[in-house]
Amino acid sequence: MAVKMIVSDLDGTLLNKHDQISDITRKAIDDALTAGIHFVVATGRAIGTLPQQIREIEGIEYAITSNGAVTTKLKTSEIVSTAYIDEAATYELEKYLFELDTMVEIFVNGKAYIEKRIYDDIYNQGLSDRGIRYVLKTRTPQPDLREVFRKYRSEIENINICFKDQEMKQRIWAKFSKFQDITVTSSMKHNIELIGKNTDKSTAIEKLMKLHEVTRDELMTFGDNHNDVGMIRLAKIGVAMGNAENALKKEADYITGTNIDDGVAEAIYKFAGI
Repeated sequence: MAVKMIVSDLDGTLLNKHDQISDITRKAIDDALTAGIHFVVATGRAIGTLPQQIREIEGIEYAITSNGAVTTKLKTSEIVSTAYIDEAATYELEKYLFELDTMVEIFVNGKAYIEKRIYDDIYNQGLSDRGIRYVLKTRTPQPDLREVFRKYRSEIENINICFKDQEMKQRIWAKFSKFQDITVTSSMKHNIELIGKNTDKSTAIEKLMKLHEVTRDELMTFGDNHNDVGMIRLAKIGVAMGNAENALKKEADYITGTNIDDGVAEAIYKFAGI
């Protein structure tokens, strides 16, 4: 069957190493839109941190953000669906979250909040130069992050935790995996993300598929990391980037070029019939 909907992750997938959509990939998106294909972005980012370039592509109807917690109609900013962390689960989370000796971010109402002392010391948090620039550009520093957590505990989209070493990441991942009402995922080597029990990019995509009468056989998805597994499994054509982690490649129907080499464009032209 013909592809009717394409859903793509952003970082490491649609965006190149300069956090931009290349001219080649932009043309592939435009060609897909001209062919009547729905094009959706699905990311771990909060809506307020989307690249302006995404908003400038008029045909991109929806953004699935915070790993599936919020789906927004970009043209009108209408929120189509939400799947926040269950409020009851936040009380248990709070006992451990703010005892961690590492960088924690809370995503609420489309913004990413960070402790001011961490923000001011960002160069010592083990981030890459790109990561440092991204945090400084997109995060909202707060004097007391716990206060933000408590104030908005019923509306928490996503919690991002960054680590300086993999041993600590694996240890904290194992700890939070024991929480029954929390899903643990990751979008990059040095982080884990906490979302709601039934929250995933794939569940948000399914709602859009139902809205636009798209079947799994008509769906194509792109990703590069752990938080993309669900949507890669969901689609008839689940595409892993050449730079994707090996576990995701094993789930994919096709492995395309890297995000630097316009892998998204390559697969669109190969499978979307345009």
